[in-house]
Amino acid sequence: LVPGQVAGDVTEKELRRIQIREAVKAHLDKEVQLFTQGVKVLTLFFIDKVANYRVYADDNEGTSGEYAVMFEEEYRRAINERLSVLAGVGIDPALKKYWEGIDAAKTHSGYFAEDKKHRLVDSKDGKESENDTSAYDLILKNKEQLLSFSEPVRFIFSHSALREGWDNPNVFVMCPLKKPDTGNDVSRRQEVGRGLRLSVNQSGERQDDPATVHDVNILTVVANEEFSTYVNGLQTEIMEACSRRPVLADADFFKGKVLKAEITVIENGKEVVRTEKHEITELEAKTINFWLKMNSFVDMADNVLPAWREARDAGTIPELPPQLANLTPFAEEVKKLVDSVRDPNAIKKFTETKRPKPLTPNKNFAKDEFKELWKRINHKAAYTVDFSSDELIKKALDELNHKIDIPKLTYTVKKATQTGGGTFAAGVHESHKVDEHYTDTGVKYDLIGKVAEGTVLTRKTVRDILAGMQKFRFDQFKNNPEKFIAEVIRIINEQKATMIVEHIQYHILEDTYSSDIFTKNQMILPAHMAPIRDDGKPLQKHIYDFLTTDSSGEKCFAKELDNSAEVVVYAKLPGGFAIPTPLGSYNPDWAIAFKEGSVKHLYFVAETKGSLSELQLREIEKAKIACAKKFFVSLGVKDTQYHVTYRQVATYTDLMNMANSDSGD
Repeated sequence: LVPGQVAGDVTEKELRRIQIREAVKAHLDKEVQLFTQGVKVLTLFFIDKVANYRVYADDNEGTSGEYAVMFEEEYRRAINERLSVLAGVGIDPALKKYWEGIDAAKTHSGYFAEDKKHRLVDSKDGKESENDTSAYDLILKNKEQLLSFSEPVRFIFSHSALREGWDNPNVFVMCPLKKPDTGNDVSRRQEVGRGLRLSVNQSGERQDDPATVHDVNILTVVANEEFSTYVNGLQTEIMEACSRRPVLADADFFKGKVLKAEITVIENGKEVVRTEKHEITELEAKTINFWLKMNSFVDMADNVLPAWREARDAGTIPELPPQLANLTPFAEEVKKLVDSVRDPNAIKKFTETKRPKPLTPNKNFAKDEFKELWKRINHKAAYTVDFSSDELIKKALDELNHKIDIPKLTYTVKKATQTGGGTFAAGVHESHKVDEHYTDTGVKYDLIGKVAEGTVLTRKTVRDILAGMQKFRFDQFKNNPEKFIAEVIRIINEQKATMIVEHIQYHILEDTYSSDIFTKNQMILPAHMAPIRDDGKPLQKHIYDFLTTDSSGEKCFAKELDNSAEVVVYAKLPGGFAIPTPLGSYNPDWAIAFKEGSVKHLYFVAETKGSLSELQLREIEKAKIACAKKFFVSLGVKDTQYHVTYRQVATYTDLMNMANSDSGD
């Protein structure tokens, strides 16, 4: 057993106390991470009846109910424990003052309906009464106050908030204090939806920086069911509400799928790019399924195994077998089909979670080599981009007139006959194109406006691009308007990204990033993370004892760095370190300092990908990496003492080859 687990029978009261305890702990963890960013954390408790939170005597004098008493006891205990633990590793003085300045009784409140005697009551059958409306208005009017640090309320108990549409962007923890079989009119999906919002700071700014948005905006649900039961129920509701994803990679799934690929051919001595299509036959579908089984990517029941995702991340998917030679040009499309199959085991890696714990830099953070590396790369920069609209129009037209291909919508009629035994005999399949008069719904599209919005170009530039398209290409708009608009936006943005790389210039500023980005808000360590070292011990050369990796490839790369005799110190760069580009902020992966005399390029910044094949990188991602190369070149141009080698690598071997090469970016 670990702390928080219960063996044997447990009463309802004990279960609720455990939930409250865990919700408070999760709340305080989040405050450690977000307080210095000016983001106030809220926790929402759902209860089945108001009497559990507020009790009234005959004289209408209200007193704390069972859950309120439990909360205050657990809150005081958790605060005292947290202050004691963090005192040893360092705690932000402002956060310490904030915690110590809020009384347990004042940091929670209940939002409920009221009766005529102003007593809190349950909402009746989900119907909104006059008092319900009053309570709802109170919440909305005081939303800004609720998000202010000056307002002590951080924990909210609610009975009918979902029915009233209660909503707040800063709910980071949610805890249903009710039996799983109660409140069936409110689904898990609706409950979770109350916390799926982009949070805001004290200035009302959304926390949507691409480099940190997924680290900040995480909702923790302290469920009162066995974990897999809760998550499976939630996933089932999501699947029922959304388009159902396939769950098996069997032959029936692949059969009839249409693959597309761009193939370069020589016509009249010139290279011409064509879009080829291929419909997977029954034999090909069975062969793909057999290939997956032979490589242990699916089990005998055709469930996709974790080995497939790991091989995709590492770029080690084998080639299609000789029997599928005609599908070689469509190999990437076949892989994408497998990717689209829902992994029924995807939630298992979350079932063995432990409590996250603070991360603090170790002795490597103070090494002179890391200080020197950080001094070389921590400069902020501004950029300028100067290119002509005419050049963009020309390049966009070249691509559109070669690549845009919007087929007519099709539908398939499957015919089968029910036999006497109640089963259906296999029938015939017929596919038909949808005639234009069926698709002419009368919906009007602002084609120029939509493309201008998606590409951030002027309407005039978009008009000139569309007007220059070949007529048969432009006429494909009526085949599928939404698809046409999306493809035009994608192609123009890809060309814009290419031009940005060609014309961007970086100007290195005197302003620098503070080393605080390594020491603040780096407190959360995913407990399900597997150790990097084979012996499970702390890392030796990273600036933290532990490390979070995004893929198996990154994990292998980190292991090689930690075992390398040439490496003195390395760091996985935090999201707060970002290089500005016109395509969005870019966060490099690794900063590495080598031992002097061991390699030609001592200070190295690396971007790791599962494969160096540019075909597997999106155009926008490739453009960001290209911008980063220019940024690091500009550092060395400004002052040779800032020189750092920046490269994209796939493996540790690639890194060492480039660190010893005669040239460096």
